[in-house]
Amino acid sequence: MQKIIAAINGARFSEKKLLSIIDGADWAQGKFLLALLDNDLETPVIHTFEGVGYFGYSQVDWNSLLEEQINRNKKVERFIDTCNNNGLNSSILLNRPITVEELIQEARFADLVMIDSSVSLSPMGDNGTSGELQRLLKAAACPVLLLRDGAIDIEELIFTYNGSASSVYAIKQFTQLFPSLSEKQVTVLYVAENGTTSIPEHEKVMNYLQYHYSKIGIRILKGDPSTEITSFLRNRRTALVTFGAYGRSNFSRFFHPSESDNTLRTLKLPVFITHT
Repeated sequence: MQKIIAAINGARFSEKKLLSIIDGADWAQGKFLLALLDNDLETPVIHTFEGVGYFGYSQVDWNSLLEEQINRNKKVERFIDTCNNNGLNSSILLNRPITVEELIQEARFADLVMIDSSVSLSPMGDNGTSGELQRLLKAAACPVLLLRDGAIDIEELIFTYNGSASSVYAIKQFTQLFPSLSEKQVTVLYVAENGTTSIPEHEKVMNYLQYHYSKIGIRILKGDPSTEITSFLRNRRTALVTFGAYGRSNFSRFFHPSESDNTLRTLKLPVFITHT
């Protein structure tokens, strides 16, 4: 059984997000720990009592905050009930909102972190690839699965491969975490570099995959890796893609550092990222 941390934003949580998390946990057949990321809850406005040196919080704002917390707790309770009704073991990780530093620390002792790609881990974050999310992807000592809204209907697994140990490691980690997906179609995606047209260590890659999958294909692209891979993945809605070494040299062989975040934000399919 896998130890899975599902990081959600309780204030923005929805039934659509629940479906994708349940699907991910079901694939991995694991124990489910819920990490609450409520960093975007508004802070009550401070007001001053006239004539005295005393600062307090507006009662109206306190009431609004308490209402938000109550609603969040109801959503979390409904989430756990739904997981249990679907046969998934679930519980709260720390029983309070956690910081990205705490999430990174907890990931060191987990098999997988699942997180909605639109979640902001910072009060200042305004999109799904805020600086805090980048930190998580770079520093997490376990694989991270970026999810999208709604149930995940996976028909194809796309394993990006560039001959590096990191890309192989990502494929192996995914295979070990999600044995229930072994009957899906697998596409090994390679971008030819330096005029080559053959995949590095082709026979070894195929031999490994044949131990785990029965339907395996290879797709070789030519051109700029960032442009070609993004174009190949852009309209795929029933696929899941793997990448190795986010924010490090091997990942940048697929995407220019300045483009990788935009690519992750615009893709409409789940993305599995890990590094050695």
